[in-house]
Amino acid sequence: MEKQAVLCICKPGRVIKTELLLEYTGDEELRRIVQATKNKCEGFEGSGNGVDFGGEK
Repeated sequence: MEKQAVLCICKPGRVIKTELLLEYTGDEELRRIVQATKNKCEGFEGSGNGVDFGGEK
């Protein structure tokens, strides 16, 4: 019985992920937005390289 309850909870999550992947692959504008946001976030990662807090390098 417990296994069935877990499957009932997990399966809708898989359906939602599949729907999102299908939407992502079919929508060029959505892919552009995601890529631009990803590039922006990755740019912030390297912006602190010149900051030193007094520790050894």
